[in-house]
Amino acid sequence: MGWKRNPWLHHYQWIKYLDELGYSLEMKLEAFEKNPATKMNRDIPEEVEFAKVLIKDALGQLPPSEIDKYILPSEVLGFSPAFEVSEGYVFNAHTPEDEPDFLFLVAHDAFPNAKNIDDVMKSLASVSSTVNQLVLQRYHTRHPYGLSGTQEVARAKISAAD
Repeated sequence: MGWKRNPWLHHYQWIKYLDELGYSLEMKLEAFEKNPATKMNRDIPEEVEFAKVLIKDALGQLPPSEIDKYILPSEVLGFSPAFEVSEGYVFNAHTPEDEPDFLFLVAHDAFPNAKNIDDVMKSLASVSSTVNQLVLQRYHTRHPYGLSGTQEVARAKISAAD
């Protein structure tokens, strides 16, 4: 696996256990179908194919980063200002059309001379491809941040400590 946090990793021990018991691929797929935690539907070819990918990845039969293409979001295409909170400035990270966008936080200390969210946006825009990659990596490798005074959650954060 690459640097993305694999949300299915908790199934891997179970898959390895099935393999140790001598389950064939077909038997493992039947187990995926019956297990309420996996809920695979045999009538949906994409679900069957994805179950096969998980099984192969759990058993080390795929290249290390192959599973990454199934872990969303796959990329950040751009970003736009959203609102300010006490911790800093919140931006919308824009992802491919069929993937959910998410919020990220830029702490006040990241740009101490910025007077407002537009100043931060200008600074970020000047290095947008780097910001896009950094925000995507933070989304997958760090914990989300609750934003004070809101019900919103930032899925990534940029600060001076970075």
